[in-house]
Parts: sequence; C-alpha cells; structure tokens
Amino acid sequence: MILTLHSYSVKSMVSLDESLETEAVFTESIFNYLENTVEIKDDDKRKTEAARLRQRVETYMLACYRHDEDLLPAFYGFESVVNLIEQGLAVGELYHMEMTQHVTSQILPLLRLLTEIEICTREDYYNAFLVDGYESVFELCLCEVRFENGEASELQITALANALGIPLVVETLNGNSPDGSSPVMLNTRHHYPSRESEAEELELEQSIDSDDSTTPMAHVEHEGSRNLSPAQKRRLVTLLYRPGHYDIIYPK
Repeated sequence: MILTLHSYSVKSMVSLDESLETEAVFTESIFNYLENTVEIKDDDKRKTEAARLRQRVETYMLACYRHDEDLLPAFYGFESVVNLIEQGLAVGELYHMEMTQHVTSQILPLLRLLTEIEICTREDYYNAFLVDGYESVFELCLCEVRFENGEASELQITALANALGIPLVVETLNGNSPDGSSPVMLNTRHHYPSRESEAEELELEQSIDSDDSTTPMAHVEHEGSRNLSPAQKRRLVTLLYRPGHYDIIYPK
C-alpha cells in the first residue's frame, strides 16, 4: 500500500516556528497517546491502561534510584497523566484543557528521563544505535536526550516507544513534484515496543480483551509491520515528520 499525505489529516500541538525537534516529538506523542486513551468509553479498559502505565513508570522510577537519584523530581508529573486516563474525558474535551504549560514544565522532563533510563539500563541493546562521535550510550544521553536542542534521533524515538510501551508510527515526507501535481508520498517507520518490554503486560491485557478476535502480539508481516493487540491499537501514536518538526496525523 502506498500512503500519501492526502490519506491523513494533520494536527500540531507545537508551533512549527518555535518548537525544538525533541520537544515536538515528545509533546505530539504524549498528546496523541492521551487522545487515544482518555476517550476510551469502556471504564475497565481505560483503567487497565492507566494501571499499565502506572506500573511501567514506577518500574523506571525504581531504576532511577540506581541510575541518578538527582533526576527523581522529574517523576512528579506522571501521576497527573495516569489520573487523567483513569477519570476519562469526553471526545474533544482534552483540547479544551490548559495543558500546554503543564506538559512543558512537568511531562516533557519525565519523557526525557524515561527515555534516558530505558537507554542506559539496556546498554547492550542500544549500543547498536550509537552514531559516530559517541563512545557510550551514557555520553549520548548527556549530550542529546537531556539537551533540549538535541535531535530526535531514531534511538530516542525507539527508546520512548519501549519505555512507555506505546506503538509509534512515524510517516516521513518523501517529496512531491515541483508544480504540486503529484501527491506527497510518505515513508513509514514503525517503532513498536520490543517483546521484552511488553512481556509482563500481556496477561493483563489478554484478560481484559478476551472477547476480541484479534490475537495479541500476532507475528504477521503486513506492510512492514506486525498486527497489534486491541490494547496496543488503543494507544497507537501516529506522527508526521517534516524536517525539524513533528505533527499528529489521523487516518481519513
């Protein structure tokens, strides 16, 4: 299947002329994730997702004690995210909330820290992503993950997906004809949580989705990806990448 920009509608939560690339990918990801979860109508499924996220973040909080205790204050923002999912919101209500400042001041530092801990506690896995100039993943985290002006690299996006257990799809513009007569083509990159990072969550999600015909974690190749479980589909994040910026996109 060939995707074009016409296949999607686009929404941006971060101003294109003011955003930093890493800030944009983290901000758009958390907003799209919240869109998908706070509006789940089934209370049991929504609260199961909130419990899943709480358990995952608390695991990283424990790891932070061993990694760098001075970074623990970054976890202050996570309870508000979990509570928002537990309570739920009506369709569209999320975008009437004054969340921009809260996301910038509390949630973005949390996402950066989760990304850093994920990378540093799975050093052997992420060494394969190291680019020239860095001798270790620890040096990379200091220079790029913590650095607000850093580039949102493949490593950071993969680590964020693994840390939160959120399937993340990035569509990248592939150019168009000079006169605009041809559709804008897209290249698709799938950043799905590793099986290792999801293993502990499967039993809970299978029980809550036992009536769904989709088999969780089915390993079926389709358009370069695999099938997602019902729970994974509920939290799927889809972003559009343009040089220096990310937007949320929605299939039409």
